[in-house]
Amino acid sequence: MPTHISVASLREDYGFDHHVDTLLRWRHRFLAFVSANPEGRLNGVIQVDETYFRTSYKGHKTWLKGGQIDGRKARKRGGASLRGLSKEQVPVLTAIDSNNFIFQQRLPDRKRRTISATMRPWVEAQSVICSDGEPAYRSIAEMAECAHFRIKLRGKSQSPNLNLARINA
Repeated sequence: MPTHISVASLREDYGFDHHVDTLLRWRHRFLAFVSANPEGRLNGVIQVDETYFRTSYKGHKTWLKGGQIDGRKARKRGGASLRGLSKEQVPVLTAIDSNNFIFQQRLPDRKRRTISATMRPWVEAQSVICSDGEPAYRSIAEMAECAHFRIKLRGKSQSPNLNLARINA
């Protein structure tokens, strides 16, 4: 896995008789298993933010049978049918530290206790948490005995060297 071997050479050089599509699907499954969250904990300067993705039912067979999912019709193109944050969007908590360890977790909801319970085991004491001002991050910093800096996305920040550029990128 760490060395790049093309799928075609897997068939030819290593004697796999499976179709190229099957080998490619297996590669993605194995890499998804290996590339889980890091075993270590986040430390140093930690940038944390949540992002939102549309709920996707791509490939779901219910619509082919004439049924509906979540009480809505199939979406052909475009964004969510409701404006702003809604049940059609899934929150994902993402954090990155100064050692490039990345933590990401899909959240069932945006509640403060859910965010705190999800992220608290990953934060090491004496770290610095940079966030956009969500109250859950302030409580995580208090529980982990960390410093917390609220970063303003517009205007002057209280500390110019701390930002959310890497996590938002």
